[in-house]
Amino acid sequence: MSPVRPVLLLLLAFLSRPADAAIVEALSADALLDRSRVVCLFEVTMTRARWAGDRVLTDVVGRCERPVFGAAAGETVEWYVEGGVMEDADVGMRVPGEPSFRRGDRAIVFLSDAAFGLRVTGMSQGAVFVRGETALPLGGGATFAVRTGRGLRSTAGWHASPRPVGEVLGDLERRLRAR
Repeated sequence: MSPVRPVLLLLLAFLSRPADAAIVEALSADALLDRSRVVCLFEVTMTRARWAGDRVLTDVVGRCERPVFGAAAGETVEWYVEGGVMEDADVGMRVPGEPSFRRGDRAIVFLSDAAFGLRVTGMSQGAVFVRGETALPLGGGATFAVRTGRGLRSTAGWHASPRPVGEVLGDLERRLRAR
């Protein structure tokens, strides 16, 4: 092996950045509703990161402002997301495609049962963040894809543009009534 090769590999290892994206199967609003046990407009009242084996999870507590189903207005619900920053250590973990919540955030959140409790359904597409009275487009570092006969095709997901939060919640409620 040429003596230059190990030096180049070492240089690449120090200069490269980790991957910072995720490809997630796009779920329709109906699929998110089908897979969820709780859907509500929440205000986040607390977050707390914790170790779960060799990974970091963040517990999120939210107060339900406007339920779609599975929770009552004013009820407090707890869920978790993958990743977070440990308060007592300089350690954090980021999971591309996974939503991240902070105290005071407002979001329409779809929650389903998982290994450690309730979890956001469909990664970031199950958390529609709200600013003022506007439901923001999906994001979270994920690219949404649908399967076609020729492989995967990128899509914007079920909520691709800003809309009034009441309109989004009303649409979800209409979908439930139509079943």
